[in-house]
Amino acid sequence: MKVGEDWEGGTFEFLFHNGSGKPFYYTTPTARWDKFRKKAEIKK
Repeated sequence: MKVGEDWEGGTFEFLFHNGSGKPFYYTTPTARWDKFRKKAEIKK
């Protein structure tokens, strides 16, 4: 709702998006999780 006119997702509601509705490339969530996991020293 806060994005308003800048929403790029149309009528879609993606679980993982860039904040303005455009979906992430399919490998992005995994890559970001791996980076976070390593930094937080969480076992795989």
